[in-house]
Amino acid sequence: MKRQRGELRQNAINAKARLANGYWDEKTRSKQELVRTSTDAGIALTIFSNKIKSQLQHKDEEFEAFYMAVRPLLCCGVSNLHAEIIDHEYIQELKPHDRERYVFEMTRKLQKCVERYNGELMVSNL
Repeated sequence: MKRQRGELRQNAINAKARLANGYWDEKTRSKQELVRTSTDAGIALTIFSNKIKSQLQHKDEEFEAFYMAVRPLLCCGVSNLHAEIIDHEYIQELKPHDRERYVFEMTRKLQKCVERYNGELMVSNL
């Protein structure tokens, strides 16, 4: 019993010392800082993810419009899609390096369109 009273007294002295030294004030400040930092990081992450989503959605809309322009050509069975799709006036204005990049980009888009069209045909034939 005496020992318990001594421990209790020592715990009270330690608690009083923590209060006097501002221990709990510091803990409260660090907790508030942590909450603020994580809130800021969460807001920044949300803003970043929304920006990425909107960029992806814009690219999807852009590709969808391109696909809708190419699809009738695929349905008709046009043999040289590049000649039909490429903007010949625009390509004449480009430098050779940019012209190659443009053709490669069109080829990549056309390949995706052909794959999608073939997939749609396979599904419709099932």
